Amino acid sequence: MNVLESWMNIYPAELLQQLDFHIIREELAANCEGAVARQMALDLHPSADAVRIRTHLLETSEGLQLLSDQDGNAAHRYVDCMESIQRLGFENAVLTMAQIHQLRSMLRSIKSWKIFFKERTGIYPVLSAYFNPLHLPDSLLEQIDKQLDEHGLLRDDASDLLKD
Repeated sequence: MNVLESWMNIYPAELLQQLDFHIIREELAANCEGAVARQMALDLHPSADAVRIRTHLLETSEGLQLLSDQDGNAAHRYVDCMESIQRLGFENAVLTMAQIHQLRSMLRSIKSWKIFFKERTGIYPVLSAYFNPLHLPDSLLEQIDKQLDEHGLLRDDASDLLKD
């Protein structure tokens, strides 16, 4: 029996319904940016695991502190590219220039967040731990930058054929 099952044995089976826990999840999801974050909010469930609860409380505390941080890097907006990324899982998949531009924006944001958290590991230790293992090959951004301008349009010199 896992911790959630043992917790649920203590309380009535309909407790989550009585607490309108589904409404809490839906409200959280409505305030999330991106499909992945919304799904994570909808998948939340109660826990009696003290370590897990402590970790989530620390994440929340650091997240609230981050939201009030006046540093410009903290204001980066999330770019949701999951549909484009999932499309790449199919054989012979092709992304449009707009999707590649969106992907570049996401990669730049992740790179910026990674630097931000590396510089502030002491302030945001839990959130920093999520970004530390991320590896973004610089060559990917460099290749996109060689092909697309800042507006997501194909550069005139993106290939030898276009240069001529």
